[in-house]
Formats: sequence, structure tokens, C-alpha cells
Amino acid sequence: MFRTEDHPQWGLNPAVQKSTHTRGSLALQVLRLSYQATFVILFRYLKKLTAPAHHTMMTFGCPILCLLQLLSNRISAQWTRDSMLTATGSSVPFPGTDKEFNNLNWGFADSSRNLPITEVHEGNIIKYEKYKNRIEVDKSDGSFQLKDVGKADSGRYKMTVDLDPQRTRILTLEVIDPLSTPSISCEYNPENHTAVLNCTVQRGRATSILWSREEVVLPVSPRQSLSDGNVTFTIWNAEKSDSGYYTCSVENQVSQTNNTYQLVIEGHEPNPRARVGLFLPIILVIAAVLVFSVLLVHALTAFPSTHWSYRIRYIGTSPSLRSTPVHDVPMLVHVAIPLAQLE
Repeated sequence: MFRTEDHPQWGLNPAVQKSTHTRGSLALQVLRLSYQATFVILFRYLKKLTAPAHHTMMTFGCPILCLLQLLSNRISAQWTRDSMLTATGSSVPFPGTDKEFNNLNWGFADSSRNLPITEVHEGNIIKYEKYKNRIEVDKSDGSFQLKDVGKADSGRYKMTVDLDPQRTRILTLEVIDPLSTPSISCEYNPENHTAVLNCTVQRGRATSILWSREEVVLPVSPRQSLSDGNVTFTIWNAEKSDSGYYTCSVENQVSQTNNTYQLVIEGHEPNPRARVGLFLPIILVIAAVLVFSVLLVHALTAFPSTHWSYRIRYIGTSPSLRSTPVHDVPMLVHVAIPLAQLE
């Protein structure tokens, strides 16, 4: 009853790389401004103070200045960092420094290990064993490219320049598997005419799953539903008109892809009772109108016209109304009928 036809289509290149840049510039600026303000206040009013006050200011002011300076240096080192996201098997460039240097080091760290990567000392490049065949280093600025990254390369990368905290840079790398082409399977229940489509991927983890038919996003009918995080698409009481091409599109942070399934439903027409249920109110209204019309015609033809005229002459209150024919005073018909029944 069903035929399948797979049409794999890749979206983004698996080597797509996304990066986000985060800096604690606000905290750093606040500390630096505090340092500068304290420095100005301390030395601007130092000469105007008396000897005891001068001694007190020097005792407490200098340690405060040193503390602010250390904090500003520490935050500049800790908050100058980047976060990068890349796909398994791609190459990742790591930036260098924009100033001259004598010694530059790169190192890697995660929750269980710390590894040296490379060192550039006075123009000489040193590559450590773990990364010796996987990196290309530019000795002019200390930048390097890491090839064929895997999930084990996810972690923190730290660049240290001449042991200067203000030139320290920390980068966090996350490596994610790109998605494989999704596989679509179908289960059909002939008893209740239910078709269930399932979309799964063998590699990677999808963050978004979307079903569509002829570029129209599903579901579009009360007979259609999604479940299990959009993995399963169900058509209840499936009809022949539901036959067609259904596309499952999957996506994560580094890739997107889709596949198409041809669904064919044969020999099943909509339930006749369902259609009768839709038209039943209309049929009842039409029947009621016909019955009312027949009763009205019967009531008008049940009595002779002279009899109606006789009753209307007694009901009327003016000479003009007494001479009016029966068909010109329909408002009095409902009054003449009970009078005729009393005789």
C-alpha cells in the first residue's frame, strides 16, 4: 500500500562554524574608573592635609589603589574570552596577538587534563607532541589552526603573552556532530486507517524537527498531530487525498538536512457516516421548512373563501377594512381561524 522514495538533501556545510563574543567590558571599565578616581583624589588633596591625615591617607589609600589595579588586571584577563561552536571534522582558526611579543604560549584544558599546544619564543616555534601533526602556527602573531577537530577537543584554550595578564586570552570551543540524512519510516493501521511517520537521524542530535508537505508546514488539519518532540507525525482516519510527498527537515547548531517520503493510500474513502453527520443539520432545517409550508397551505385551503370573508367583516373595525378581500389582510387570518373553530 505504501511506496517510499528517499531524496536526501544537505543544507549547511558540516564545517560550518559559529562564534559568539562575550566580554566583561562593563565591570572592567568600572574598576578602571574607580582606580583612576581614587588616584586623582588621593594625590590632589594630599598636600592640603595635615600630617596625621596625610599619614592616614597614605596608609589606607595606597593599598586600595593596589587592590583596584590587581582586580582590573585580573578581570581583563578572565573576561577577555570567546566562545566558538564548530562541527566535527572541521578546522578551527585561533587568533594571535596584535602587538609585538617575545614569548607566546597556547594551552588546552578541560575537566580532566591540561595540555600544552604550542609556544613561540623569539621567532622559534615549538609544537608539543599531542598537537604536532594537527596545527599550523603563524610565528608573526602566534595564531594557529587546529585541524580535524573532534568532540575530545571541546574545552578551554588559553593564550598567554609575555606573562602579561592584560594580554591573556581565553577561548571556549564546543565541537558538535553534524546531522546525518534523516530516515523516514511509516506504519499504517488498516483497522482505524491511521498512518504514522517517524523521522530519525543516525548521527548527531537534532534541535529542531519540521514536517511539511509541498512547502506547507504541518499539521494543517485536526486529523494530523505531532508527538515525541516532532519526531512522529500522525494522520488519523487517513484518506486517499492524504497521499503525497512528506518532508522531514532536521537542524542543529552546525548543520541542517532533510528527506522526503512518498505516502500512498489506496482504496479508502471517507466514512459515509461522517459526511451524513456534517449534512444532517441542513437536512433537518430543510425538512422543517417544508412541513411548515405544507401545514400553512392546508390551513388556508381548509375553509371556503366566503366563510373567511364573513368572519373578517365582524373582526374589522372600520368600513374600509370590512370590504377588504381576504388575501389583502393576512394579519387577520390567525384571528379568523379560532372563530371558525368555535362554530
